[in-house]
Amino acid sequence: MIDPKTFYLPMAHILAQTRIVRERLLPRPGEAEVSADQRVEPVDVVARAFVPDMPRVYNIAQMFKVPSSRAHTLLLKHAGEEFAKDEIIARHKRTLEQARVIRAPAPGRLLAEHEGEVLLEMMPAPLELKAGIKGVVANASRFGVVIQVAGALVQGLWGNGKTNFGVLKVLGAVREQPLTAELIDVSCLGTIVVAGGALQPAGLKQAEAQQVRGIICGSMPATLCAAALAAPFPVVITEGFGAVPMAGPAYELCRASNSREASLDAVARTRWGASRPELVVPLPARDAAVVTETPRAYAAIVRNVRVRVTAGDEIGRTGHIASDQVRAREFESGIRVRAAEVEFDDGETGWIPVNNLEAYI
Repeated sequence: MIDPKTFYLPMAHILAQTRIVRERLLPRPGEAEVSADQRVEPVDVVARAFVPDMPRVYNIAQMFKVPSSRAHTLLLKHAGEEFAKDEIIARHKRTLEQARVIRAPAPGRLLAEHEGEVLLEMMPAPLELKAGIKGVVANASRFGVVIQVAGALVQGLWGNGKTNFGVLKVLGAVREQPLTAELIDVSCLGTIVVAGGALQPAGLKQAEAQQVRGIICGSMPATLCAAALAAPFPVVITEGFGAVPMAGPAYELCRASNSREASLDAVARTRWGASRPELVVPLPARDAAVVTETPRAYAAIVRNVRVRVTAGDEIGRTGHIASDQVRAREFESGIRVRAAEVEFDDGETGWIPVNNLEAYI
């Protein structure tokens, strides 16, 4: 239960074994394609819905440059009649000129015609929702499904909004190794590549050329954001923008999971339905049955809670809370904020603003 007198930190999960529960929801009611207790693969369609397109208005008189009173005579379809994609719905033939036509942009029907304008209703477009991860369906309804899986979990800070799956491939021998073009060769085809250092522009281009299925790095330059958003595969950074190496626990967990199947979800939402981009590595079936713990969404600022710094001069450093006290302190910038005392992994101690901290387990 939340104590109103206690300060809490957002939590990034870095767990070797945990139970992961994820919703896959449709934007509108539809129908589930799977049932409870059914095992699913990342590519399996778990739910389907039909999303209606917005009605479209075509001004026939203006497009053909004819009087409004004559426009209805040029229609080949009338109110209530259906049409297929690219079917001609209106034609105008002038003397010594090739006939001009208007084609339907998608299947649908003509709803109405009035004073030279026609209202077209497009057929609903099918939307298929895929599982995205390998697991077991816990619940299924017309709104979507809930999937649970036991495995390793590494959550990041920023993602480009895409999802994919593949075999995990850790590149480089040290945590600080940036993802350069030289590290990516034909052996990376169809894999999710991991590098502890910063993503380099040439490395991103080479990853596209070698058709990798995803990238997870410690950081990347802010100038690379637009290119990462345009990449055809998910890109996740765990620490932030700049040249910050991946947190030690996250990097070691990725190394321990090397050559295993994984799912990379680079979707990040920070407001309603907040979520983090994440890497999920399912456990083998023989080990999954013993995992029952579901990770918490937040952590109180109390002694020995593991934390990492997400902003400021100490960004990327990890340690634990050294004192239960949260105090207002003035920093060199002149700003006075609430801060917590942190003992870093190298033995140093310092006061860090609470807003610059996140807990991880």
